[in-house]
Amino acid sequence: MMNSANKQVKTIKYNKKYFESLFKSHDYSKKVKFASFGHIYRDLANLCKLSPGDKVVDFGCGNGELSFCLYQKYGAEVTGIDYSGDAIQIAKDNLVKLCKIDKNPNIRFINVNNDGLPKLKNISYVYFCDVLEHMYDHEISQVLKRVKLWNNKKIRIVVHTDNNTFLRFVRPFIDGLSIITGTSSVHQVQSRNLWESERHVNLTNPSKFRKNISKYGFNEVKLFYPEVNMDKIERQLGGLSRLPLLKKIVFFALKMLKPLSPSFYGVYEYESR
Repeated sequence: MMNSANKQVKTIKYNKKYFESLFKSHDYSKKVKFASFGHIYRDLANLCKLSPGDKVVDFGCGNGELSFCLYQKYGAEVTGIDYSGDAIQIAKDNLVKLCKIDKNPNIRFINVNNDGLPKLKNISYVYFCDVLEHMYDHEISQVLKRVKLWNNKKIRIVVHTDNNTFLRFVRPFIDGLSIITGTSSVHQVQSRNLWESERHVNLTNPSKFRKNISKYGFNEVKLFYPEVNMDKIERQLGGLSRLPLLKKIVFFALKMLKPLSPSFYGVYEYESR
């Protein structure tokens, strides 16, 4: 029986099939424009202005898209870390492509579990893009304690994660409408929920996360909700987006009640004393 202190989502859940089916990789053998990256990567990159040569970590880097985005926009020195061997292999393959047009990019990818995190120095920012919901509390604690050692003065973490307030109070309403209108079946909704429950083991909201991360000495610097637009609403509604009135209702509700947004961004700072 696995000790709860060692509990972790199995890496097989994040295999090559997972990344290839859910995440797009650019062709880095050609120049990639910042505008072509996904909106989450662009939002994260814009949250904090980096300087060329700043050392940053993309924790749970997956196929490396955020790492490449930060490098392309700022010329930052990026270390991507992931415990999935398949993820790191995809990221390294993308890096080989980038080397065809950029002979010496300041990007490296490391395949390592939380127990073997590297001893880094002078890291300015650590990015957690859609990662924390996949980590148990003891894992987050272990990682944050290591992160605090990566700069002897001040370090910031930049987060994007699911908003459990939306998942608890808004999505059930959307799911119910989907089933009633025949847009989705009960089986489809249950299958999605099961798939997510096997991977999203630590859902939170801005208030809860702020409180939890303060236990490790991190203070909230910035909280940001995704911009609301019809494209994003349609993605959330799926087949229900064919109902114009519903789209408008959800649009104005999220405009007025931003804490109900599907996800949130945050910047948190730890300063050595």
